[in-house]
Amino acid sequence: MRGRFGWVVPGLALSAFLVACGDTGGTSATGATGATGATGATKAASGQPATEVRDYCAKVLAIETYPEPDIDFQSASPEELAAGTRTYAGKLVPLTEQAQAAAPAEVRKDIDVLVGAVRQVAQTGDFEGSFETPPVQEAEARAHAFDLRNCKWTRVDVSGADYSFAGVPKTLKAGPVSFEFTNTGQEPHELALLKVNDGVNESIEQIVALPEAQGRAKVSQAGGTFAIPGKGDYAVADLKPGRYGFACFIPVGGGKDGPPHVTRGMYAEFEVT
Repeated sequence: MRGRFGWVVPGLALSAFLVACGDTGGTSATGATGATGATGATKAASGQPATEVRDYCAKVLAIETYPEPDIDFQSASPEELAAGTRTYAGKLVPLTEQAQAAAPAEVRKDIDVLVGAVRQVAQTGDFEGSFETPPVQEAEARAHAFDLRNCKWTRVDVSGADYSFAGVPKTLKAGPVSFEFTNTGQEPHELALLKVNDGVNESIEQIVALPEAQGRAKVSQAGGTFAIPGKGDYAVADLKPGRYGFACFIPVGGGKDGPPHVTRGMYAEFEVT
């Protein structure tokens, strides 16, 4: 559930998607490609009927893949951002309560903690104050580990350096995937997942080099996450067949005025079959 709120921190950078990319001049990609990680185990949690675990997993997947909020991060004031966050969290509360009701005993206490954090965000609009605490982070880590063991999600380990991605597979099978992102660089990095729209022939490299309006019309945001140096997070996506790409739009140096990392070649492409 924390992964679903991963947009809060990188949202400002994501909002700049393709704004600065029009000035790339066709930078070449340097993102490395590699094999996928192990597929998550599908056996039921100890003592829990498989059908009940599947029901829980389906409800968690609905949370993790819920549509992004309708917030203009680039222009929103702090008050508008907080209000938008409250509204978004309020929409997620019923979904989290459904997952809570279906949670197997092994993970129930952790889901209780996470649902409480979502409710708090719905009241305060403060993601960091609700989720960036040791008890919630520990509950999230245990819950996500449970999901990887028991849900039918493919795990893919991806790392971000200054300025490239590593571990990006050339191909993936359609279905739920948990991208486990680790920042091995010295600057903050995001893993923005983009789906190339049907009928578009350009590569991710060509798309990010286009003027903003043209590039934006050729892709759809499919999820993403963010990590500071030496840390990691995850993003779960239910992938459909097609072409996808990763990109990082965080400004060089971590400030507001630097060129985005994508202009230094921090993007990669893969295909889902």
